[in-house]
Amino acid sequence: MKNEYSGKSLFCRYPGRRRHQSTHIYVDLDRRAFGASYNPYDDSTVSERVFDGREVWTKIALLKQAPLAALLEKIAPLAERMADGYDRRWTGSRHVVSLSEDAKNAREEIEEACYAASQREQDIVSVYDASDWFAMDDRELSKILGIGVFTPDETIEEIAREQELALPESEAILFDGEHALYALRERLRESSHLRFFSLSISLDSPGWLHTAACADEEQSDEEARHLRDILGVTIEQSVFFGKFVRGSLVLFEEPTVYEFPASQRSESA
Repeated sequence: MKNEYSGKSLFCRYPGRRRHQSTHIYVDLDRRAFGASYNPYDDSTVSERVFDGREVWTKIALLKQAPLAALLEKIAPLAERMADGYDRRWTGSRHVVSLSEDAKNAREEIEEACYAASQREQDIVSVYDASDWFAMDDRELSKILGIGVFTPDETIEEIAREQELALPESEAILFDGEHALYALRERLRESSHLRFFSLSISLDSPGWLHTAACADEEQSDEEARHLRDILGVTIEQSVFFGKFVRGSLVLFEEPTVYEFPASQRSESA
């Protein structure tokens, strides 16, 4: 008998569903193969092969990888006994399956093993919904996680991975973490009137050298003073007000310009 379990998590939860898909051990009697998977249908729905009896499903809890691997190892000889005692015939309209007494006994032993494995709470994967895990005020949450209106997608994805690793149990799953953090960033954008700062360096030769924009007043002032002291050039800092509307930045007024006069270069420059 071939064990087809790939070692991947069996967790699957479709958008809009409150619960994840049920999981099971399967024994494919035609192909003489077995493994573990989730039900892609509703719990009350099975495939035609399962309905006919050519493939046998036995429900299990959402098990962690090591306990699941141990269960499959235990089931391997039982699945082989089932396949050895399996027979089917085609009636012209459907398949009729029959099992020998030993095959029926093996099926019962598989059911008992699956039930026993599903009763050990320490072996079951915990699933945390992001809406529960991140249940706090948006402003407080954004400070704790370090997410702001300009946080890039890559950083949000990394924060979601870090939060999943921070869950209290091993192999626990944070469902919809990335989506919840993207939604947090969008809510911050929709609800915030922001002060943006743009620094410009005035050179002796014609033209301007512009630095990146900053949304933090203290950080922007610190950057302006640092550039002034290190480079010995005039720094102009533009401050303007804006708001994100449907993902686009809208400015409310013309920038106000502050000047940091040139000073002596520092000795370390």
